[in-house]
Amino acid sequence: MLNATLNATEMRRHNRSLVLRHIRERGCSRAEIARRTGLTRAAISVLVDELLQEGILLEGAAEAKGAVGRRATRLCLNPEAFYILGVSITRGVSTLGLTDFRGTLLRQTEGSSPGASPKEALAQIDEAIREFLKAPPPGRLLGIGVIAPGPLDTRRGLLLNPPNLGSWHNVPLGEHFRTAFHVPVLLENNATALALAEKSCGLGHRYPRFLAVVVDTGIGGGFVTPEGLFKGSFGFGTEIGHTSIAVDGPLCTCGNRGCAELYASIPNILAYARGICPDLATWPALVDAAAAGRADAESVIDREVTYLSCMVSNAIQLLDVSTILFFGDVCYRFDVLAPKLEARLNGRGMGHVIRHVRVYPSALGAQATFAAANLVLEAYIQAELEIVPD
Repeated sequence: MLNATLNATEMRRHNRSLVLRHIRERGCSRAEIARRTGLTRAAISVLVDELLQEGILLEGAAEAKGAVGRRATRLCLNPEAFYILGVSITRGVSTLGLTDFRGTLLRQTEGSSPGASPKEALAQIDEAIREFLKAPPPGRLLGIGVIAPGPLDTRRGLLLNPPNLGSWHNVPLGEHFRTAFHVPVLLENNATALALAEKSCGLGHRYPRFLAVVVDTGIGGGFVTPEGLFKGSFGFGTEIGHTSIAVDGPLCTCGNRGCAELYASIPNILAYARGICPDLATWPALVDAAAAGRADAESVIDREVTYLSCMVSNAIQLLDVSTILFFGDVCYRFDVLAPKLEARLNGRGMGHVIRHVRVYPSALGAQATFAAANLVLEAYIQAELEIVPD
């Protein structure tokens, strides 16, 4: 009897999660959910009625589905059910954002560089959160999502020893924010979080299997499959920036030699560019010059393509993936880089005769705080978030 009760409870949680996911991703009617999930209309009605009563869903205006017959009524997440805080910690700046329950970014603010002192930077973030909470949006605070460069211990909420992030070693980010604000806190690698956000709200509907590559002050990655994110045994499954592209290259702070990040991250390719075209000090300036036909700028872009294609080709050989989505500073005028990168990727590696690799910029733009807050929203939809009672 106990097992039957547990199985029924688990099945109900699974079905509720399934309904919420379809509504979040597409916004659909009860009949459409039944068709897509295989659940009976009676079961859908019970779940939807519960969610409406709880204030989690809204049932909107009818939508025409043809010239004759009844019109379906659209369901959507209630943006005022909860709100979520997203914190992004990078090598350059800490950013705080606040979203509603649909993931719409309502407010955002930036803090000073976290490079010197974790204690000081976290105090600034705490103060910014308290300022936000003085005039909160409708609903309850569902949780706080935190993203940072890896490596991380997501289960314990620890920022371990990220390269080039000063003294931010073994920082208990999860415990810090839980203690300060008494809500669930989820910690994730920034690249992985961006990949998950793309899967939920971006090009993931069109490309259910893709490799996400973040190229800005560092390089990270995330591999998305129809089943979800690939995490690996310890959560380090897609640290693509710390794969070697030069076996006798310089020693990286991660302990490896010749890491792709040492060559292809934006600061490092700009350092290389200073010896070629010293008047072009930023990535946008370099890309603009290459697009205008400056040979020296084009040579630097070609060098970046060489580095990135070597790194990504290694991943393609292991993962057999043909869609690559890019995030970060590298997406500026991505049409300048993309054809060269696609040509290089499709000219090398096993399977290139039958597998055509395509590269795209993220459809989400540079919204790190959205990706952080999305961790909490995804956990709620997956029924993996323990709600703190009032």
